[in-house]
Amino acid sequence: MVSLKKRPVLKLSGIVFAAAGWLLFSGLLLVATVLALDGTLTSGSLVAGDGFVLVAEELRTIEGRMSTEPDGSTRLTPSKRQRILVTSGPIEIDAGNHGFFQWQASEIDPEISVLLFWRRLGNRKHTVVALDWSGPRGGVLDLRKERGWKGRISEIGLAFENVSDSNTRFQSMALFPPSIEMSLRALADAWLVFTPLTQKTANFLNLGAAEMALPATLAAAVWLGVAALGYLIFGFLRGAVDLRVLAAIAVIAWLVLDARWGIEAWRQLTLTADRYAGKSWQEKNHSQRDADLVFLADRVKAELPQHPQRILILTSKSGNRSEWERERLQYHLLPHNPFAYRSAASFFDRMKPGDFILSLGEGENEKNPFLRKEEVRVRLELVYRDDLARLYRLLETGTAPRS
Repeated sequence: MVSLKKRPVLKLSGIVFAAAGWLLFSGLLLVATVLALDGTLTSGSLVAGDGFVLVAEELRTIEGRMSTEPDGSTRLTPSKRQRILVTSGPIEIDAGNHGFFQWQASEIDPEISVLLFWRRLGNRKHTVVALDWSGPRGGVLDLRKERGWKGRISEIGLAFENVSDSNTRFQSMALFPPSIEMSLRALADAWLVFTPLTQKTANFLNLGAAEMALPATLAAAVWLGVAALGYLIFGFLRGAVDLRVLAAIAVIAWLVLDARWGIEAWRQLTLTADRYAGKSWQEKNHSQRDADLVFLADRVKAELPQHPQRILILTSKSGNRSEWERERLQYHLLPHNPFAYRSAASFFDRMKPGDFILSLGEGENEKNPFLRKEEVRVRLELVYRDDLARLYRLLETGTAPRS
């Protein structure tokens, strides 16, 4: 008959040791199961073998610029579109023998979007995969789970987007054959993916990569459950179960998960402090994620009369600006009275002389300043232009003469 021990049998150190031992056993069992399910445990080597390595000096720069620093590192300078695009150029490797991708860098801001792209032999289209940020020095990705990673690969490269400065330093990218070492590194990177501070992270925690079959929170629950179940089975076989060991298992597992949450919060705090601490209000405003829109709004407002103006924000049909960006631009243009539309046809009936039109992306050609929709004619004056937008003043609107 099983008895639940109520009187102390183990000392505190013994309880902690027993709980930690069962959690260690559960963790090893969980990792081994994951490796067995993806085939690495049976078909992969123990350590990473020789890989296909491309250092920064061997890559081609399609957009942006690479320069070698005195310390030997490679600095990436973004283009005017805040992008850096590097590629291997023509290569030919077998995807099946190179299942893991590793990229190494330094000073990578977590809000920089890093995209991996590749092209298969005989295929003109590229496959693009977003790389999650698990640290400022790069990471490892299991490519075997990507549908487009198969056959012969003829090109591979990286795209860095939303790069606001030239402090990004890149070292190398490499492809490695399947191994237990690379699987563990990819798994750890996926569980340590960082979520930048947003309007949602104050209330929601998203630990681990979004596409993981076993995200960090669920993994912790399975880890705790297997450890507790293992101890219960062991205790029933021995005829005694110490409830304090079960409690210690739950507390240790909770502390580990809480530490993971703490690391996430500390990263967000550090990023926020580095970006805003010690700066004036204007400097803080110019340090936001949408700093390009802040500067654009400042330049546009400098061209407008001081009293509030009606500004019709027009975005191109190609979707150069997302809805979030349009709304942020409306906010930055206050106290003027901005409206956002996706096409000229959306506001033809609302236009009147004296209004301003801010065209984002591919604006209208100022050499032909007439927007036509059926029998409507609009005459515009170009007030301001740059790489992001064009600002027009509406001079005349009316009915075009019939032919």
